[in-house]
Amino acid sequence: MLLGLVGAALLLGSACGTVRTGGGGAPELAALTLALVQRGEALDPGDGLAEREVFDAHRRFLEREAEAGRLLVTGPFAPAEGAPRGLLLFDVEDPGEVSEILEEDPAVAAGLLRPEVFPLITLAQVRELPAMEQRRVSESGGVGGDSRRFVVLMAPDGEAAVEWIQHPAIAQEVLLLAQLGEPTPGGLLVVLGFESIRELIARRRIAGASGPPGTEDWQVWEWYSTPALGAFAFDGDATQPPRSSASK
Repeated sequence: MLLGLVGAALLLGSACGTVRTGGGGAPELAALTLALVQRGEALDPGDGLAEREVFDAHRRFLEREAEAGRLLVTGPFAPAEGAPRGLLLFDVEDPGEVSEILEEDPAVAAGLLRPEVFPLITLAQVRELPAMEQRRVSESGGVGGDSRRFVVLMAPDGEAAVEWIQHPAIAQEVLLLAQLGEPTPGGLLVVLGFESIRELIARRRIAGASGPPGTEDWQVWEWYSTPALGAFAFDGDATQPPRSSASK
């Protein structure tokens, strides 16, 4: 399962500036759980008032999970055909435990949202994101609640994806890199600093970077989350777009 992860970790470490190491100089890794939140069968666009109350309770649930130190990062995907509603990253190794936690989410209990969980391995440095966001908010005068847009890539063939994103046109925009387990063993999750899929495609074309065979199975989405993620980039310059809720 870890084939190619060391190279991926070193690539991400370059973007972050520092790679913490464990025994023998290996990068320090963390076993976490990713939840992709899909639209639930009970979601009815015509019942706005009732759903608004449930989603308000959903946001409070996420805030409690973050305060408890279990939820590291969250955010909604830009509306698009086939795109999930949101992404949650839990500092919990067992996906089954995360499934149980999410059963207490009012939006999940009401059938408005349906989570799909994946075991995930990435650099342990991602655990610093909540503190990074707190510092960012403090330095901005205590104003929070804003977000910026990123591009999220999920590839079933992680080894091919690692090779592809090391192209200079892509590598400097890699913010978060993680290897997935079941139901996509060996898959790769990548968060890129591009603010649109169009920007990613344009960068590839300008640099002549063509994707390897099998890219038709890759999924690419636009995602809103904490601007603190931008600090993982090479230059650490995370420009902020207009304010937008990152917890819907």
